[in-house]
Amino acid sequence: MTYPTVSLNRKPDKLCYIAGPYRADDVCGVEANILAAKRTAIAMHRATGMAPVIPHMNTALLDVHMPEAPDEFWLRFGLELLSRCDAIWMIDGWERSAGSWGELELAVSDGMEIWINGTKTMISLEELIRRRTAAEGKEG
Repeated sequence: MTYPTVSLNRKPDKLCYIAGPYRADDVCGVEANILAAKRTAIAMHRATGMAPVIPHMNTALLDVHMPEAPDEFWLRFGLELLSRCDAIWMIDGWERSAGSWGELELAVSDGMEIWINGTKTMISLEELIRRRTAAEGKEG
């Protein structure tokens, strides 16, 4: 792959938000989720040429060092990043993350490109809600 010369006069490449689980039972689990997001971002970039936005790495373990910041702060930060992107790429295992469902819902509502299992996908908000309801029923 060739990489263009950086120019402030050039329109930026498409940005693709990497969505998947961050939280885990312990720090090792969180680190494993961060690594999975990083590996997915590399594969996504090689497949599409889009520039990855990886919220897992932007906030990596800051929640451990800033326990005073509520979950809502981190979730809003991720949604702000997502709102600036052109596409969303759902990593393997995203279905087990409530936050990822919310991110995907926002991306669908905003008309972004949707990538699931490495495939560009068209999905309506109604279909997404149906799938989420079905997934939540399996967990309960």
